[in-house]
Amino acid sequence: MNRFSRSLTLALAIAASLTAAAQSRVVLKANVPFAFSAHERTFAPGAYSVREIGANLLRLENGKGEGVTVLVVGQSPSDQPKLVFHRYAEKIFLAEIDGPLSGGIVDRSAGERAAQRQSRPRGHLVVALKK
Repeated sequence: MNRFSRSLTLALAIAASLTAAAQSRVVLKANVPFAFSAHERTFAPGAYSVREIGANLLRLENGKGEGVTVLVVGQSPSDQPKLVFHRYAEKIFLAEIDGPLSGGIVDRSAGERAAQRQSRPRGHLVVALKK
């Protein structure tokens, strides 16, 4: 699936699930001890929740409702729920949300692709998700 098609599919899925978002449920919670980026936005360290907001959609958000929505396509549920981050130099990017019901890979942003070109990866960071 090309980038445009994936973006269009995500936009349509979000629009279709807006009414379901009010009825979304908290699936899991995590305390992320570092700042990170996702979809060209930067998020502060702190408590985050993962919500299932519709068919094939997960949302990671902080207590203020700021967050990122991930389209879940073809990824199996995980028996060890977690958030996975890529690290380049001092920059950290959300890469995956793996949950017990579904999981999804976060598309690499332009910022992450630039960081990847400028420095070598410094590994993955993993934060456990809990009920």
